[in-house]
Amino acid sequence: MPNLKSGLTFETCGAIIKKTVHVNTICHSICSRERLAPAFGKKASDMGSDSTDNQKNVTSQMIADLANVSRATVYRVMNNNPYVNEDVRTRVKKVIDEHSYKPNYAGTALVRQKKRVKIGVVGLNANNPLYNEIRKGSEQAAEEYRSMGIEVLFRETKDITYSDQVVEAILELMEEEIKGLALLGVDDINVRETVQSIQSKIPVVTFNTNISDVEEFCFVGQDPIKSGRTAGGLMCELLNQGNVIVIANSLKVLAVADRIMGFKEKVSESKQDIRITGVYENDSSEVKNYELVRGLCEKNERIDGIYIASGFGSGGTCRAIEECGLHGVRIIAHDLLPDTKKHLKDGKIAFTIGQELKRQGYLPIEILVKYLLMSERPKDKKIYTKISILNAENL
Repeated sequence: MPNLKSGLTFETCGAIIKKTVHVNTICHSICSRERLAPAFGKKASDMGSDSTDNQKNVTSQMIADLANVSRATVYRVMNNNPYVNEDVRTRVKKVIDEHSYKPNYAGTALVRQKKRVKIGVVGLNANNPLYNEIRKGSEQAAEEYRSMGIEVLFRETKDITYSDQVVEAILELMEEEIKGLALLGVDDINVRETVQSIQSKIPVVTFNTNISDVEEFCFVGQDPIKSGRTAGGLMCELLNQGNVIVIANSLKVLAVADRIMGFKEKVSESKQDIRITGVYENDSSEVKNYELVRGLCEKNERIDGIYIASGFGSGGTCRAIEECGLHGVRIIAHDLLPDTKKHLKDGKIAFTIGQELKRQGYLPIEILVKYLLMSERPKDKKIYTKISILNAENL
């Protein structure tokens, strides 16, 4: 028989033991919640004991904080967006799984906005194969963000140099009460003044090519001067000496003008005996490029290299070279449109320079969504896409 001091009975001891166990259980539960609370910015006393209630309290910002990413990245991971680093994707998914997070983006967005948020996109029409690739990215973003109450309105112009059509499209979208604009930039005074007049009202993101003398909200596209310098470096590798001509669709396209600037700089720095004998501005159509090169051949102009500074017209250029029997001419182009791809394979084009066209269509809409719904400004005013060098061996 145990020795019970101070008159304690078995019944009293049992009650004390039972109460101690209960208190320890409560303390263990509180401590567990205290360890979780800092990550979610809550006190233990604020956190419910029911697991379902805890899941309801988890927000995208909490998941973002735990994974050390932005809320937009969490949304991209939830929607299987391809433009997410795989390590980041794995980390975010792990946090989502650990906390059984189920987002309600549509509900959150619609609470903030009583009606759908309209974003305008001004680009080129379906006859332009380069813009078609950009448009695929824009359409993907439009579909992904539709559930958040986003409506994307597309307006198209016949050609990037038709500034009056660009201005008309912008003004038409403003009448539709858009809250943000993604614009394929045209470096024209009328477009510039129109953009400047609406910038105090809505954010404007330019893509693919920019507009000079405009304080942009953000630009998405390739660094054109670096791209041109890359082409210049490649030409210097292909030629020790010789005459090179440059073909451009329009110098109103700032990206093209800057590429040519970068190309000239790099060739000049090389100290090689390479002479740029002409910069020819046309619409870079197959017919115009064919007529230009064929005409130079008929005048017995010496051509050792050709730099096509825009993405168009490589087919007409190569056909003229072949008909003139100029088999040693080295050609460098931009982008990977069907004719360019064909002539890379058959060796008529030495290199082409890629620029992630689809991404240039996707990111402007994402940037505007993040700003309009989450008040997140882009970290950089210029977001440059990759410069890739393609030849017959790495297509």
